[in-house]
Amino acid sequence: MLGKLIKHDIKEMANWYLPLYLLYAGIAVAFIIMLQIVIRNPALTENEDALFGNVFGVLTIAFVLAVVALLLLNILITVYYFYRKFVSEEAYLTMTLPVEPWEHILSKMLSSAVWQLITWILFILSMGLLLLTSGAAEELALGVDEQLTLKTVWIQVSHEIGLNIGSIFLGIVYGILSFITSPLKYYASISLGQLFQKRKVLMAVVAYVAISIATATVTSSSMLGLFTDSLVGILAISIVEVLIASVVYFAISVYFLGKRLNLE
Repeated sequence: MLGKLIKHDIKEMANWYLPLYLLYAGIAVAFIIMLQIVIRNPALTENEDALFGNVFGVLTIAFVLAVVALLLLNILITVYYFYRKFVSEEAYLTMTLPVEPWEHILSKMLSSAVWQLITWILFILSMGLLLLTSGAAEELALGVDEQLTLKTVWIQVSHEIGLNIGSIFLGIVYGILSFITSPLKYYASISLGQLFQKRKVLMAVVAYVAISIATATVTSSSMLGLFTDSLVGILAISIVEVLIASVVYFAISVYFLGKRLNLE
C-alpha cells in the first residue's frame, strides 16, 4: 500500500512541478540563446534605446526571477501539498484511506525527495549549460595557474580539512539524509499548527520558528565542539543529530496527525 501511495503522491505533485519545470526551461533556453547572440554581436546592446537591448534586459531579469522561483516554489509546493492533505477539507478524504499516519508521512517525504532531486538536477544542468555557452567556464580554466594542477589542489585541500575516504563517505551519507528528511521539520510544524482552531498557518509558522530555535540550541550545546579537529568526528556527530531530529519530527507528525488531528 505504501508503494501505491508514493506513486499517487508523485503523480499528484507533478501537477505543480511539471508546469514549473516547463516555464523555467523555456525562460532558461530563451535567455541562453539571447546571451549567445549578445556575445557574438555585442554591438546589439550598446545602444540603450535599442529594442534588442531592452528585450535582453527583460529576459535577464526574467531568468533571475525564474531561478529564485524554481528553488523557492520547490519548498512551497512540498509544504502546501502536505498542508492540503492534512489541514484543509481534503483531510477528511485523506484519513478515510486504509493507510496508517506514518505511511502518509513517509510517502509525502519520499515523494518530495524525488521532486526535489529533479529540481536540483534541472537547476545544476541549466547553470552548467549557462557557464559552457557563455564562455565563463573556459575563462575560469584559463585563469588557473598552470602550475596549480587539480592534483595539487586536491592534496592541499585534503591536507587542510582532513579529507579522506572516511570523511567523503560520511559527507555523502550526511548529504543524502539531510536531503531526504528535510521536509520533516515542515511536517512537524504543520502538525502542531493544526491543533489550533484559528490561524493554523500562522501557528504553523510559529511552531516552525520554535522548533528551529530548539533544534539550534540543542545542536550548539552538543558535544560537537570536542571533534573540531576531526572532520570524520564532525560528520559522524552531524549524522547522529540529523537522525535524532528526523525521528523527533516524524514522531511529532505521526502522533498529532494520528491522535490529535483537528478537522474543524
